[in-house]
Amino acid sequence: MNVKGHDINGLIATADLVREEIVGNNVTFINNWNINFTNICSGTCGFCAFKKNEGETDSFFMNIDEIVDIAKKSSQKRCNRIMYTRRTA
Repeated sequence: MNVKGHDINGLIATADLVREEIVGNNVTFINNWNINFTNICSGTCGFCAFKKNEGETDSFFMNIDEIVDIAKKSSQKRCNRIMYTRRTA
């Protein structure tokens, strides 16, 4: 999709009409927690801003106790879903 200039306003208005037809004006919230147990990744997607190579300054890999502690805290905060990263190295 390539929308420029004032055409963006038409796109936004159309998207809003479709949203209203499908779900009305209901707003929902999901309390997700992302557990980034590592920032070490061999990927080159450019998606995240915190990627590090193994051995690089500030790279980390949490141990299981640290991950469980975060999961317990998320439960106390009424987390609906826990998300996690996966190591691709």
